[in-house]
Amino acid sequence: NLDASLNVFRTYVDSIKSFYNNQNPACIGESIGFEESFQEKNQNIEFYPNPVLRGSLLTIDSKSDLKSISIFDVQGKLVMHKKFDISSIQNLKIPSSINAGLYLILLESIEGEKYASKLGVD
Repeated sequence: NLDASLNVFRTYVDSIKSFYNNQNPACIGESIGFEESFQEKNQNIEFYPNPVLRGSLLTIDSKSDLKSISIFDVQGKLVMHKKFDISSIQNLKIPSSINAGLYLILLESIEGEKYASKLGVD
């Protein structure tokens, strides 16, 4: 019945409007998550090429000695983890079995600092 459906819809519209009108607008535009200094830390690391081809080398150049790298897919699943020899420049072979797409790359230095960035794989 169309009339009954419209009446139910109107009831939900009123509750949605009420919810929206009671929200705190002060939080709009605010960020949550990492500290602002986190982005400054990320400037200490470069990796290239980005995007990287499957089966090729990713070069990681850091101002800090790196301890490990983890690569996660967009669903948060760990697809690769590697511990490094202590060095500020590392080469990492991206397996050809990895699917093309966007990944999150997490790097950890021997000092315990953590760096994160996006990595494209073609």
